[in-house]
Amino acid sequence: MSVENNIDPRGGNFQETECSLDKSTSIGLCMKAPGGPVKFQNPACVAICNDQLGVSCNEDCLSKFSGSCSNNYGRNIQMHGQWCDVLMINRDDQYVIVLTPQDEILEARLEALKSFLITPREFEISAMILKGFSNREIGEHLNIAPSTVKTHLNNIYRKIPKHLLTR
Repeated sequence: MSVENNIDPRGGNFQETECSLDKSTSIGLCMKAPGGPVKFQNPACVAICNDQLGVSCNEDCLSKFSGSCSNNYGRNIQMHGQWCDVLMINRDDQYVIVLTPQDEILEARLEALKSFLITPREFEISAMILKGFSNREIGEHLNIAPSTVKTHLNNIYRKIPKHLLTR
């Protein structure tokens, strides 16, 4: 994935030039100036945020970081009905916003879990944890006692790196 000649290093302004970006990526990329119109969106960003090109978009990702003048990273931010991790890079009052849909992260983590020796039930509980279910909700959904959920989680955490189940 490459972006060429979008930011003028002399003045920090966006140039109106053609960008070359891998169209198959699911990671959204947006470029804009604060309070100004969106200057660039790749296809994944359009899929997440709709077509905002030329529109002064202050929705969602920017509103989460209002008042900040540094780079920011936010996890599990709802973007137009879709949960994403959001990275906002502020360079000379120019924003580059990277959106990583959570469903992509979830799929990658579930795939990684398959490489560990966990039982089908432990896999099911791990998937529910990654989807944001609480221990109580897991117990209710699976018709098991809260203590049983806790036992499964203790077993899971003995078998896998803890970061795999962190949301």
